[in-house]
Amino acid sequence: MKSYSEERIFDAEEIRLLRRATSLVERVATRGSATRGSATRGSATRGSATPGSATRGSEVPRSTTLEGEIRCHELARAVGRVLSLEFIDGSYGFVDHTWLWTTPFPKEATEETLALGFPNILDVYAVGQLPQVRLVSCRSGSALPHVGWSYRPSRPRTDIDWKLVQELVAEMRGT
Repeated sequence: MKSYSEERIFDAEEIRLLRRATSLVERVATRGSATRGSATRGSATRGSATPGSATRGSEVPRSTTLEGEIRCHELARAVGRVLSLEFIDGSYGFVDHTWLWTTPFPKEATEETLALGFPNILDVYAVGQLPQVRLVSCRSGSALPHVGWSYRPSRPRTDIDWKLVQELVAEMRGT
């Protein structure tokens, strides 16, 4: 059975992106203890997407293998690179978070855009929810409370482990 969201809210390309992103995340999740944290285990602290992780602007331990924890900030960037999607740093509730837009964000935001004109969200590391990879509507009345209350964009992070992003991209592409 197809849900109302699958039939009416999301288009075929977004459904394809969801399936592809789920496959990519599953590919790296099978390596060691990858993709642990607030979405699957433990409780997040304020300003942190993973228990004990650094907050915005702080130095994070650099990864040398895929055996360590993978934060949403690196995972979203890796999936975004593979799927050619724009990532956005911000917060989900009180937790620092990163997600993907399913279409490019409008460069000139108007009052209408800020109300219900955000692109839909492809969240590859859903905070405190399952399934881990989700599509979230931002273009209809169902967008609330998602945009503005739960997903809140902010300035870009400066503590990204780019080596880990590259490792994840290579793993996802099978190279």
